[in-house]
Amino acid sequence: MILSSQAGLLDLLTEAVGCGYLSNLHLTENRKQLIKILRAIPTEEYSEKEWEDAARYLLGHENLFTDAEEARRVLIDRLSE
Repeated sequence: MILSSQAGLLDLLTEAVGCGYLSNLHLTENRKQLIKILRAIPTEEYSEKEWEDAARYLLGHENLFTDAEEARRVLIDRLSE
């Protein structure tokens, strides 16, 4: 799998997981694969806004993050629960 920041982070995740629709990223059966993909993406590949948007969308609530690394870490941690 080639990870490229040319696509938006949520678009990349949707494609990499093999979801037909962005909304399918929320499905429980996609979590393990989603976490694996998120861990493989270097934080610097996407802007802080991209990471925050992904965290908000996938976690379903508003979070305030200090930087992209925190947004990525919280996203992975919460999806791992």
